[in-house]
Amino acid sequence: MKLSVSVITYNHEPYIARAIEGILMQQTDFDYEIVIGEDCSTDRTREIVLDYQMRYPERIRTIIPERNLGQAGLRILVETLRELRGEYIARMDGDDYWTSPYKLQRQVEFLDSHPDCSLCFHNVLHIYEDGSPPHNRFAPGRQQFTTTRDILRSCYIPGCSPMFRREVVAELPSWFFDVLWADWGLYTIAAEQGKLGYLDEVMGVYRIHATGVWSSRPRLDQLEGVIDFYQKVNRGTQYRYADVIAHGLSRFYSALAATYLEQDDHRQARDAAWKALRSEPLGRHFRRTDLLRVLAASYVAPARKWLRHRRLRRT
Repeated sequence: MKLSVSVITYNHEPYIARAIEGILMQQTDFDYEIVIGEDCSTDRTREIVLDYQMRYPERIRTIIPERNLGQAGLRILVETLRELRGEYIARMDGDDYWTSPYKLQRQVEFLDSHPDCSLCFHNVLHIYEDGSPPHNRFAPGRQQFTTTRDILRSCYIPGCSPMFRREVVAELPSWFFDVLWADWGLYTIAAEQGKLGYLDEVMGVYRIHATGVWSSRPRLDQLEGVIDFYQKVNRGTQYRYADVIAHGLSRFYSALAATYLEQDDHRQARDAAWKALRSEPLGRHFRRTDLLRVLAASYVAPARKWLRHRRLRRT
């Protein structure tokens, strides 16, 4: 079989039907399967998925665990990947959808004609349920080909856009099974095996909503999750990209320090600020300046509080 489409879904009742319809509308000159991993939702997602499977049994297969597998969807993703039969794999989550009926055809043709690419992706439209203006998401500088160093600088591949070769996930490294950001991990693994190809065309919609796996997490959890990702990838790749990862760690430790300071957690803010400085001591000047301000504020604020308390006691 030429292609497998992997869909991971959990509590996507308002969205999953549109996601599946966007796959079924694809016009291709090759056969493809749809494999849906439904991670024991608490709403009607499973019911909708099974209804589609009954209507399209020749096209749709399902992975239906008896309980939620957890790890922010990582385990159901791994279970689903193991069941795929296609030469190529297209990935998406059940709250996104495709807008072009030629998406799969275009990406298969691209990988067929670029054997040095392990993965290709395209632009998407970001839609915000809070009413924020939608916008397109592009690759950095709209470069046609990017590398491991590029993807480690930022995760610029939208979750509903990638297609990669089956070999990418044939033998996943041990570090992948313990990261919070599974998609970023997959893209990094793919980049280790070939170039990341870019199609400069909007062919899908990526939704940002309050119940999303990533967007529903508190800001501190998001930042700590990225830091943990960098640390595990650094060890897993034997520090081959240590300079790029050091820059990323400094950036996210800086953001973590600022977030802790906003919450008046001065001890944690100091700890994160020092880690940012140690991660990249010769980093950009503006970042060092910001960190010094965080450090100053984290020491000064408790001192002022202590002085106020002492004055009150004297009076």
